[in-house]
Amino acid sequence: MSNGRIFCSKNAVFSGLSAGSSAVPLADVSCQSVNPGVRRSVWEGNCVAVGASACRLDPLHDVDLHALQLGIVHLLSLFPVTGQFAVERAEYNRIMRSHYERIRDFQCAFYALAPFVGEFWQQARVQLVPQLLAHKIATFRARGEIAPMEDESFFSESWQAIFTGLGILPESWPPTIDHISPDRFKQEFRRTLDFIKGKVLEQPTHDGYLESLCRSSA
Repeated sequence: MSNGRIFCSKNAVFSGLSAGSSAVPLADVSCQSVNPGVRRSVWEGNCVAVGASACRLDPLHDVDLHALQLGIVHLLSLFPVTGQFAVERAEYNRIMRSHYERIRDFQCAFYALAPFVGEFWQQARVQLVPQLLAHKIATFRARGEIAPMEDESFFSESWQAIFTGLGILPESWPPTIDHISPDRFKQEFRRTLDFIKGKVLEQPTHDGYLESLCRSSA
């Protein structure tokens, strides 16, 4: 069984490991430093860096595989067909940097807004917030909307979850909501709940699913 833990200093690493997180003795312990950053050009000459060789992200939310997939997908779409590929290379570098910055913003939001106490979180909250992230936070705080950004990797529902989960409540709402009656809202909620309930009831029970597996294997 593997167990990963993240600390902000080497001293905290060893004190945390010595405290232990389970009754199982630790073995094969390895410590790695993480220095988030991105290459100026992930495609240089005829060499293309993807995944961790192109960008080191914060371990928060575990998005390394997502970043690797983005690199491969966009490389395939811009793969050169001739020896002259300066345009493809420039576009790949532009779009990958934009994607990495949007992932960075999502991770930075957690540090900028986290209400936790302690010296680490206090220092994290006073760090400079990227301009587009500051705009996204301000827009949500003003009226509960998620400002769409180009090359966004996370759905608006994910942004709403992290903002509300960290305690941001909108100060107002879109005015069209005031023209919808409370009964209409209740009706829509009931319809949604009935739909979810119906889909849940359509699913086989755990015992029924296991029984069907046994029958198919036999």
